[in-house]
Amino acid sequence: MRTKRHWFSLIAGIFFLACSIFMFANPSAPLTALGIFFSIIMFIGGVLETIRYFFTPASTRSVWSLISAIITVLVGVLLLSASAAAQAAFIPVIVGVWMIIVGLSRLSAGRRATYLSSGAGKHMVFSGVVPLILGILICLFPVVFGSVVVWLIALALLLVGMVCIGDFFVSRKANRPGPYDDGIIDVEAR
Repeated sequence: MRTKRHWFSLIAGIFFLACSIFMFANPSAPLTALGIFFSIIMFIGGVLETIRYFFTPASTRSVWSLISAIITVLVGVLLLSASAAAQAAFIPVIVGVWMIIVGLSRLSAGRRATYLSSGAGKHMVFSGVVPLILGILICLFPVVFGSVVVWLIALALLLVGMVCIGDFFVSRKANRPGPYDDGIIDVEAR
């Protein structure tokens, strides 16, 4: 039973290596799959943000939050209705613009929240500055963003695959009886 378990590690490692090689060779295919997933997440997130806006007390509501939520829903619908190639091409730009809008809405909400609680206001401002800066960088360098995402995922899969294959060989070597292991009974064999 122990030796069969090691083969799963080898099979998983080969699978991860094959996926990483495919991603390195065809970077647009994973970006397309990521685009579909991202489109669904955008739509659901926008709907939930819109609902949250109406359940927030009127004194703390920000028109920017509602605008951000509606734009998120519209971007989700736009991406869901686009072709796979269009998603792969426009995902970085759309993500960049969306992050700029989210950053601006968080900055606006943070400014209003500072009057209620300085800690909450500072948190909102900080959580608005980071997406704003990232959004600007993504809009300036959309190709780099798209490539970096795919390459990082492919690199992670490559490393996981190498670790799994290494585990296979190490565990097989570790299970061989050593010179002092003649009388040991394998508990898993019972």
